[in-house]
Amino acid sequence: GTGGFMKSAWLGNTEVIDGRVDLSSGASGDLTIVVSTNTATVQGTTSAGMAIALAPAGGSATRAGRRYFAQADPTGQFKVQGLPPGKYRIGATDQAGAFPDDGGLEISLDEGQTLVMEVKAP
Repeated sequence: GTGGFMKSAWLGNTEVIDGRVDLSSGASGDLTIVVSTNTATVQGTTSAGMAIALAPAGGSATRAGRRYFAQADPTGQFKVQGLPPGKYRIGATDQAGAFPDDGGLEISLDEGQTLVMEVKAP
């Protein structure tokens, strides 16, 4: 299936920040959540056998802490789909599930964008 992400959320006239709603003092107004399935994709090449890792870059509210991984095929081709827009760090690693020691390269993805790039192995 297609992934999605929370594009915006409002409680009455107040925008919900970082997905947190404080109802301790009562709540007034409607809760409105806008979800988009127009996710971004990163695809390209790296060294054969490498894994590609993506993590939200500092200061990005992009699904805080969620990491994305893809294994390159024998020709070095990779594709990571279903990414919410935002800033990420991307890098190649030879240990699946690990993030590259060099911290990767910072990229920025827009809603619906397909970024094609080469990711150098460390």
